[in-house]
Amino acid sequence: MQFKPLILALGLALSPALQAANLGDIYREALANDTQYAAARAAYQAGLEALPQARSALLPQVGIDGNARYNDVRTSLPNGDTQHGNGAVNLNAVQPLFNKASSVQVDQAEEQVKIVARQLDLAGQDLILRTAKAYFDVLQAQDNVGLTRAQKAAITEELAAAKRNFEVGTVTIIDAQEAQARYDLAILDLTIPGGMGGVETLARLRQLDGNLKALASSGYCSDPVMSNPRGFGFQGTLVKPYTLADVGRVVAAALRSAVGREA
Repeated sequence: MQFKPLILALGLALSPALQAANLGDIYREALANDTQYAAARAAYQAGLEALPQARSALLPQVGIDGNARYNDVRTSLPNGDTQHGNGAVNLNAVQPLFNKASSVQVDQAEEQVKIVARQLDLAGQDLILRTAKAYFDVLQAQDNVGLTRAQKAAITEELAAAKRNFEVGTVTIIDAQEAQARYDLAILDLTIPGGMGGVETLARLRQLDGNLKALASSGYCSDPVMSNPRGFGFQGTLVKPYTLADVGRVVAAALRSAVGREA
């Protein structure tokens, strides 16, 4: 029989920078670059300006103005020429003793400052949660990659052994086909931020191997692929987070189904 080459696809795109950084470094980067937190910080700074603006109505109001005049009179009469000038400076200062409307505006501005400060605190807490979730999602993805690589090595050895045993006649063709099926199974992550998702990846892989079998992996149970995997060309699903036992169970079920249909 003719054995197909390995087609093992993982829809994971891990950034080397994220792998090397720790959570504290990533959080500091998020503080400087996250758009949601930047918007909350700008709103806080704008809200702080409302208080001095409101208080200005209760402060003394000072005004100053002045004028100067010069007259130069020339006549043909003896001693008729005259020159004289005058000027004035006015300084006005007003201090409100009581202004109910301005006092209310100050109170409102003080409450507004408290509100925007609280909103900034909430935005900071939300940023911590979002950063931590993204960080640990990457760590989980790295663990999944390591798990899949270990599975790949084990399945590769199993396939090689099945080939040798089939050639010498110590196993049946069904055993060899099942080993080949394990070798041709792909586990695809449905959602890759900024990358190709599992459905599109499977379509492209099927152009290379029309008999490729695949499992859909996702943490979003509401995804239509997870509720109807066969409708999208998958043999089964792996719901995150999953363990090695979960992978073994789902893979075994998918392979039994595939081998049964081929037989």
